Amino acid sequence: MPGALTAGLFGLVIMLAFYTCVGGLALGLSVGAVAAASALVANALAPTEDQVHAFALGLFVFLVVALAFMIDALTSERRRTASSLARLHEALRALPSTPDLSATLDALAASVTETVDARLAGILLRSAGRLVLASPGAVTGMWTPEEVAAYTTEELDLGEGSPLALALATGRTVVVPDTGGDARFPAWSEHWGTAMVRLGYRSMALVPLRADGQVTGLLGACFARRDGVSRDDVALLEAHAEQASLAIARAQAYEQERAAAEQLAEADRLKSEFLALVSHELRTPLTAAKGFVDTVLLHWDRLDEDRRRGLLERASGNADELARLIGQLLDFARIEANRVEMNPQRLRLRELAEGVVEDLAPVLEHHEVLVEVDRALVVVVDPEAFGHVLVNLLTNAVKYSPPGSCVRLAARVVDAEVVVSVRDEGCGIPPEEQERIFERFYRAPEGDRSRRGTGIGLAIVRRFVDLHGGRVWVESSPGHGSTFSFTLPAVGPEPARIETDRLASEPPPRAVAS
Repeated sequence: MPGALTAGLFGLVIMLAFYTCVGGLALGLSVGAVAAASALVANALAPTEDQVHAFALGLFVFLVVALAFMIDALTSERRRTASSLARLHEALRALPSTPDLSATLDALAASVTETVDARLAGILLRSAGRLVLASPGAVTGMWTPEEVAAYTTEELDLGEGSPLALALATGRTVVVPDTGGDARFPAWSEHWGTAMVRLGYRSMALVPLRADGQVTGLLGACFARRDGVSRDDVALLEAHAEQASLAIARAQAYEQERAAAEQLAEADRLKSEFLALVSHELRTPLTAAKGFVDTVLLHWDRLDEDRRRGLLERASGNADELARLIGQLLDFARIEANRVEMNPQRLRLRELAEGVVEDLAPVLEHHEVLVEVDRALVVVVDPEAFGHVLVNLLTNAVKYSPPGSCVRLAARVVDAEVVVSVRDEGCGIPPEEQERIFERFYRAPEGDRSRRGTGIGLAIVRRFVDLHGGRVWVESSPGHGSTFSFTLPAVGPEPARIETDRLASEPPPRAVAS
């Protein structure tokens, strides 16, 4: 062939390769058609002696078409990878503006589905010994997150006979080319694999997610075709898993920072409210006591002795209340600073209870207090801490009970524990408030606000009971009173001939003579 024709055909081949590489098969075939037509026209216009044989022209046309298909096959994977990385980049662009973990992982799961042409993709995270679906959008309309958690928990029971458990245990990617029958997982294939085939999932890949060297979850992708997971697909899935791990770490750090900020704001609010409340609670008895004393001083000559005595007794009662509040605050400060020192002693519970009731006589004077405790019942307690527990429970009971009502302080042995209870006939506590009332600074939102305390009395009770190795709870219903109970380790009945003073001063004996 003449040199010009050869050069032209060579140029057309270069154009074909370039446009097929850049634009894909359709553009390559179009350029190939132009090249073939140009070759035919050039050959027809050439002198007869310079014309190429028809067979050679046909071979050239065939090679042009074949070349377009070959170049497209060689470059399609590159284009696919570039497109996948572009979609991954688009999914990751949402991270700075969307710190929400579920939304971020939903976007990553959708990117996986498009990137590797998967039928289903999702991200599972470890939580409390099971796997939780962290990308709920992936299975919307198919299963609930609770159902997914139940299914994966059952599957994990198979141990490493399950691809799910194997990927978690080894930290390596697990590919199941045929879910209907995999010799590595016979039990799994018989049950779970068969179910997946019915759902249209013929192959799958599980890629571990890592954080700080630990496997924190899995990225899973299911395919509609058998042997549908190529090496390139695995590489792309692992790239997505790496980004998912970063997204999870970022979102969790954001959640921790947000929770810490909320806790600081709540603590600051509670501190301000607590200081205002304590100021009010301390000022109330102080103002009342001063008022009674001032009245006596200003009108001493005009008041008879009974009236003066009554006013001074009321002043004394308010002073006792003020002392109780200050003692409560000091107890709370010691607890918060972890400066509580316990000095457990073997003591008669009845005498402890009666001593507290006697000390609280001015506070309890408008209520009937019944002490129902066996005189032989012995406990090992710190008398001061135990006294604080009873003081807080009894004052709380009378505060929320109508005057003249009965407050019962009882104790009984249940198994290896002594259960001490304080029962009142007050307004009761709604079920939703019963757990929160033991939190520090917490006060019921309703009721007579004039009777609301500092919100630390029951928190002190729980802490002192914890230090004794017991537990505390409340049983109540609105309008039917409340029963606060706590437990102490049982010691057993005390012999009547052992004196209380001696028991209080000596350490617990190893054996008690009968």
